[in-house]
Amino acid sequence: MPNPSTTIPSGVRTRSQTRCQAQLGSAQAIPNATILPLKPKPSAPSKTRARRSNAAQSTRRTPAKTPKAPRARAPVKISTPATSGTTLTGRQRPYTRSVAAAQRALGGLRAQKDQDASEAGQTITESPSRHTPPQSEPASAVSRTSVSQNDASDSQVRVDEMTRVVMQELHGIEIVDATFLKGLYKDVVSESKIDDFLATTELYDSGKHMWADLSINFQDERDLYNPLMMIIGAVVNGLGNTNGSRRVVDTHASTFLHADEPSHSSKPHITILATGPSFQKPRAPEGKEGAYDATIGFSNAASVFQVTRDATSFDDKHIERLAMHSRQIMIQQPNRLFCRSLLITETRVLLLHYDHSGAYRTEFVNIHEDPKTFIRLVLGVSSAEEDVLGLDTSVQWLVKDGYKVGGTISTLDASGNLVAYALEDVEPIFFRPAVRGRGTACWYAKDATGSPVIIKDLWRADMKGAEHEFLERAKGLQGVVQMVSFEDERAQTKDFRPETYRSDDFYNRTLSRITMKRYGPSIAYSTSQWRLIASLRDAIQGHFNLIKANVLHRDVTTENILLGEEGAPVGQRGILIDLDMAAPVKGKRAPFSVEGRVGTWLYLSFAVLANGKANRGLACVDHDYLDDLESFFYVLCHLMYGFDSIGVAKSEKDFRETVLGAWENQDAVLTAPSKLAYFHSQGMHVVPPSPFWSQACVDLGEKIRHFLCPLLMAKIKIRSTKGAAVREAMLADLHAGVEEHYSQVLGFFDTALEELAKPGGEAPRRPPSASTTSSFDSPRRDANPPLAPVNRGMKRSIEDVEALPNIRRTRSRR
Repeated sequence: MPNPSTTIPSGVRTRSQTRCQAQLGSAQAIPNATILPLKPKPSAPSKTRARRSNAAQSTRRTPAKTPKAPRARAPVKISTPATSGTTLTGRQRPYTRSVAAAQRALGGLRAQKDQDASEAGQTITESPSRHTPPQSEPASAVSRTSVSQNDASDSQVRVDEMTRVVMQELHGIEIVDATFLKGLYKDVVSESKIDDFLATTELYDSGKHMWADLSINFQDERDLYNPLMMIIGAVVNGLGNTNGSRRVVDTHASTFLHADEPSHSSKPHITILATGPSFQKPRAPEGKEGAYDATIGFSNAASVFQVTRDATSFDDKHIERLAMHSRQIMIQQPNRLFCRSLLITETRVLLLHYDHSGAYRTEFVNIHEDPKTFIRLVLGVSSAEEDVLGLDTSVQWLVKDGYKVGGTISTLDASGNLVAYALEDVEPIFFRPAVRGRGTACWYAKDATGSPVIIKDLWRADMKGAEHEFLERAKGLQGVVQMVSFEDERAQTKDFRPETYRSDDFYNRTLSRITMKRYGPSIAYSTSQWRLIASLRDAIQGHFNLIKANVLHRDVTTENILLGEEGAPVGQRGILIDLDMAAPVKGKRAPFSVEGRVGTWLYLSFAVLANGKANRGLACVDHDYLDDLESFFYVLCHLMYGFDSIGVAKSEKDFRETVLGAWENQDAVLTAPSKLAYFHSQGMHVVPPSPFWSQACVDLGEKIRHFLCPLLMAKIKIRSTKGAAVREAMLADLHAGVEEHYSQVLGFFDTALEELAKPGGEAPRRPPSASTTSSFDSPRRDANPPLAPVNRGMKRSIEDVEALPNIRRTRSRR
């Protein structure tokens, strides 16, 4: 679970002269837009849900293109909770390793230069009148020649980069038979209403089986916008029962900013603009609050439509572009379970589905020959029912003036009763930008008595242990996060697919929600060296307590160690959190797991790194408690090498020149030898940290290094020994000293705490320069966390490794 202290920062007029003219009214205006107002036909909303087809389906795979080498990503500003009032900028990674997978995917996204100022504004055009002839541009759209060729080329490079990142994350997009569409959204509208609509609208010629304005030979896809807008708008307005909450908007000239990389943007061709308890207008990027006033973006898009011609519809770029838009909708609408969007030509349509298990798309269906399926698709992706759109309605917001101002999240309490918690922030305090995967989201909330909790949503792969099961074992253990309640199987990704879905890259994921006690911020916010060492010490004790409860954590990081409450007793001064990568230990008490490599790259042990391509002929071994103890050592190194003093992170350049710069290299062939060399011949005496850190801290680091080095070498010897049975016996002998190993490490910390508590115990080894002078030069065990810019020492492009079986076989949704 991520550290909860950092916030990462997401009709149209139907012109049926026989039936729709009386429905005209007024609609809310959109600035800089050509608007055709409309009062939708009143109708009692009916509860509808997306349905799966029972017909036999076939799937095939569109492989992801080989991604180009990514460029380095610029630092991102991250804001602390509102209570802190401090903006953290730089290298510190937000308090969960999940930026891991995101950073891995997004590390290659860096804009070559800012987009032209004219692209920052949004030009929005709603559906044109039936009498409006098809135009190459909406009346209010910018000229096609208003952007220089250089800017257009630069923008295309950015889009190409973003689509490569999306496809790298997805691994590919499966293809589902078009018959699936015929059974989808069956309940959104009755057959008779569709028949009436087709019989009365001037937009469809029932005799020719043709949508009237799509009968000509289009030479430019932009000429398709107006006729498609009229058709989609007529369907949404005439059959959608949206009561004005959904509007069809031409956005091909509008700039939609990306949440995970604000310097990047994209332009969906047609967007269903939505209002309601899950949507809000796009918020201005940091630093541009006065200059940015967008009315539509990914944060209030029910769905998007990509438009192309039949002649170019076979180009994968259209699907990839649609996937990029869908990914942003998932990121900027944090209660999204899935997102569905459409690719439309003058004769055909297909659906793209995106969720936390990946993506699939259907084959094309002919919109002229099968207008009913086309109508149901449009109504499904523009539905006024949020659950049909793929939104989790247990998270709801109060919206004022277009923006979320409060909200609730509902879940089960310890007695199994449904309760609603008040959200303290309208955004999750952590949200994993990498959509395919665990999709972790954490919320600050309070119960009816005002007691603070943290609520965590997580999509768990079927072969992974449930986090709440490990938290159940951790109940009452000191130094470990405590669970209040849990709710499992809220949704499963297999239920969003056809019954007979088959794919060799599909892993069903189950959504769970866990309510936990809230603690302090990350250990990186310690107000003194004494408090930092005390917190780390008690987290190690908590780790040992988990081992004795037959749970191996496997993801020890700086972000996963929180400060305990002020004045907490020994054992509770530091809290180990985030058990979603934990595993049951093998056997009754054996302190190691049987799964593959997991964890956060910067903190992975040498043995775990050497289980991959860096093994140099060594036999693979299980992740054990010694690997986690080594990770605790890297946490200490991260804080001492990454910060010049309390709350003062190293500059980008200085950080790269430390050992951390080599350790975060995501090539195990380079990282593993670097860590081995540090243990064997370097250490803090040879490679000293900032002089701010006291001699007691340096001595502690050296004691742990000297303790771990022979154990690391012993594992290398075991791994080079022939015979699995012999190696297993040797490891058993090594693990027999588990209690002594923890006792020695905890003893090192107790000695260091005694030294730090003495007068002058936290004094620098030599006076630091003025730029790194800290006011925290004495023990402050009960102080509040500093409001200091610590991010630069933590925000790294580190690999978030979630082991899934490497099995090349066909997996079904069942």
